[in-house]
Amino acid sequence: MILIKKYAWLLMACQLFVSSCSDSNVQNPENRKIEQRVEMLLRKMTLAEKAVEFETRKFSFKTTSDRIVASREVKALILELNEVYKLDKDPQIMDYMKRLTVVKQKIEKRLKGRP
Repeated sequence: MILIKKYAWLLMACQLFVSSCSDSNVQNPENRKIEQRVEMLLRKMTLAEKAVEFETRKFSFKTTSDRIVASREVKALILELNEVYKLDKDPQIMDYMKRLTVVKQKIEKRLKGRP
């Protein structure tokens, strides 16, 4: 929520731009490129928000089921971030992926049990 609140005005402006571009009957290639960049920015911001939220969440999983759900959730988030990283090559996204991978490894270590 921190990033979304901080950049709420930017999000609203981007959404207005995207909706205005899609409403117009004339679709020129320049508008489409700009629209794709805006959509990528929105996707990046929401994924970054989810990553920060997951990372700051309290990890006191009481049951195995809770740990399995958390492991699947973080895996899906890492894969989404990877898709964005392939297109954008943003080092900040790579940093999010690395930190989430550490969290995922801790969860999976606990799932497998300690020797």
